[in-house]
Amino acid sequence: MTIEIIVPLASPSYLKDKTPKGIRSYNSDFYLRSILKSRPWSKEIDINYNFVLIDSKAARMFTDKYLKSWFPESSCYFCMSALKGCGISSLLPMIHKLDAEWLIIDLADIEFRMDKFNIHALDQGIDAYAFVFESNSDKYSYFSVSNDNFIQYSAEKKVISKHASCGTYLFKDVSTYIKALVNILNNEELMYNGLYYITPIFNGLIAENKCAKIIKTLTCYDPQIV
Repeated sequence: MTIEIIVPLASPSYLKDKTPKGIRSYNSDFYLRSILKSRPWSKEIDINYNFVLIDSKAARMFTDKYLKSWFPESSCYFCMSALKGCGISSLLPMIHKLDAEWLIIDLADIEFRMDKFNIHALDQGIDAYAFVFESNSDKYSYFSVSNDNFIQYSAEKKVISKHASCGTYLFKDVSTYIKALVNILNNEELMYNGLYYITPIFNGLIAENKCAKIIKTLTCYDPQIV
C-alpha cells in the first residue's frame, strides 16, 4: 500500500518572502524538509509526496531546486491562481490518486513527536483521524471530542476545547475526503475568511454519521512562534 501524502503550499504568500518559509533554517536543515522528515511515517518504504503550489517562475524554481532534490519521486501540482483555501487545493493530487488508501494531508507547519505509531495498524472502521496537541491559543484550530476521543465538532481558529490541530490529517480514502468537503460547501459558518480549511471539513464527516477520532501527540513544537 502506497501512502499518499498531500502537502498544500498554494498560499499566495508562501513564496513571497525573500527567504520562503520552506527553506528557512530549522534543526540544521530546511524548515519544510525537517518537518516532513520528522513524521512517524517518513521512514516507510511506500510513501509518495504530492506538493501543490500556485504556478509561477518562483514556484517552478522552488520545485526544481528543493522539492525534487529532497523527494525525487514526489509529484508536484500547479494551480493557475489561488484557490479557496487548502481544503480545495488539496483536491488537485486526488484526481490522480483515486485509489489511494489512508490519504494524509499535511500542512507541514508544526513538528510533533509520538511514542509509537503504525499507520498500517489503524482501525479500518474509522474514516478519518486528526493529530492534536494541547493548547488554548486562538492561532490554532480545534476539535471537540467525546470521552473516547471521537470528534464531535471542529472549528478553524476558534478555541472550543484543549485539542488543537497539528495541521496533519488522515482520511481513509479520497472518496471520504471529497464527500466530507461537499457536505460543507457554501456553509459560511465553516469557512474562515472566505476559505475552506481542513479542520472544518471534519464536520462534513459528522454530518454523514462517519467516525473520526483525534490522535494525541506526546510533544509538539511550532517553529513559527519561536
